Amino acid sequence: MSAAHVANALDIPRSTIVRLIDGLADIDLLTIQGNGTADLSARWLALADAASVARSEWGQARQAMRDLAESTSCTVTLSVYHDGAVVCLDWLPGLASEVLHLMPGRTSPLHAGAEGRVVLGSLPESELGKILAKAPFEGFTPRTMITAEELLGDVARSRRQGYTMSLEDAWVGVGAIAVPVWGADGNPGSIALSSTSDEILGHAQEWTEAILEVGERATT
Repeated sequence: MSAAHVANALDIPRSTIVRLIDGLADIDLLTIQGNGTADLSARWLALADAASVARSEWGQARQAMRDLAESTSCTVTLSVYHDGAVVCLDWLPGLASEVLHLMPGRTSPLHAGAEGRVVLGSLPESELGKILAKAPFEGFTPRTMITAEELLGDVARSRRQGYTMSLEDAWVGVGAIAVPVWGADGNPGSIALSSTSDEILGHAQEWTEAILEVGERATT
């Protein structure tokens, strides 16, 4: 995008935008192209990773996630609760292309998918009641739980087990196992491993034990 386009979009003097672009280029955050446009540099990715690791509550979670991804070849995600949904903060993509839908920055509902449902079970009763009062929810597949009664049963099961398993309730052909984690401020989140539903079923016991261990490492 050119300086003129940015200035027009933001209603800021072009001279100001030019100075900002030059300053960001000087520290390698922007790359100036031959036609005068500016692109974000790859250094932003390194800054994003550093910012994520710098948050002490998730620093050790990242290493635990990496170990889990290496041992299972699954996609591993870290999500946190925000405004009635879960937001993916970090991910380590696995081998199954079917599960690449939840990438950093994307949101997922609380009633479908292991990463959301396990967070639903981690909410205080007052917040849980507010969420379930919005039922019935959208059904994404024939296996999606949409009623408050179904989800209350799922919450009880998640709390009793300490994890949540998802089998094609959010995406056809996709399964996941998730455990709850909490940030330093007490906000709930989840670490989930995802793969095809057949892979999840075939490795259910092994991978459940592995992710439960990861949940303990991430919150101690």
